[in-house]
Amino acid sequence: MNVRIFGFSVLLAFGFVAAAAFGGSGGGSGHPITPYPDGKPTLEAINTQRAKPIFFGDVALSVKPRESFSKADLCFAKAGKCSGPIVRAFSGKDAQDSPVTVALADVRSVRLLKVVDRGKRGAIVSVEIEMFPDITPEDLLRDKPSYSALRSKKVRISVALERADGARLAFGPLPCCSEDRAVGLEEVQIDSAITAEPQWEEYWYAVNSVTSDPSFPYRAVSKK
Repeated sequence: MNVRIFGFSVLLAFGFVAAAAFGGSGGGSGHPITPYPDGKPTLEAINTQRAKPIFFGDVALSVKPRESFSKADLCFAKAGKCSGPIVRAFSGKDAQDSPVTVALADVRSVRLLKVVDRGKRGAIVSVEIEMFPDITPEDLLRDKPSYSALRSKKVRISVALERADGARLAFGPLPCCSEDRAVGLEEVQIDSAITAEPQWEEYWYAVNSVTSDPSFPYRAVSKK
């Protein structure tokens, strides 16, 4: 009997095929995939899960060749190489010029809307981010919602593309392949949806109240 996990194709890039066969902490066929062994994590455990890498899939380039591939997290990069630590959130301003920060752990997808040259202020990228779920870890633990009760939210923000030292915001290489180049946000095809997922589909919000809902989609599947 072979076991398959509903998963993100980027996992293959890690050579973890054997590990993927056994999934996360979900158990056998039909069992929910969760990073928490007892399904009742502490706030500290949730925040630890939220800090793990996020993988962006089907990043389509606007320049030739129009290849599509997967990347991880964000960074500021020079000449295709990350410069400095990874970036764990999209930070920018909304239409009212108010600051907005969206943690990568809360991103379901991101769509590049346009790149605007602001002269001396540098280039600005306008992005639409779909967040899921629109809930804080504290509220998740307190309210114990079902999966069906969770809601998504879309926000549009303008993000500064360039750092003072000239490094530009980019999707970084996969953890397995640090020699691979980072892809600048301005290189991404306009209006293409880029999905975001944690490794092994182990979502930070997969607590008991969520995974016990029959609508929870991330489950181990057995095939004979």
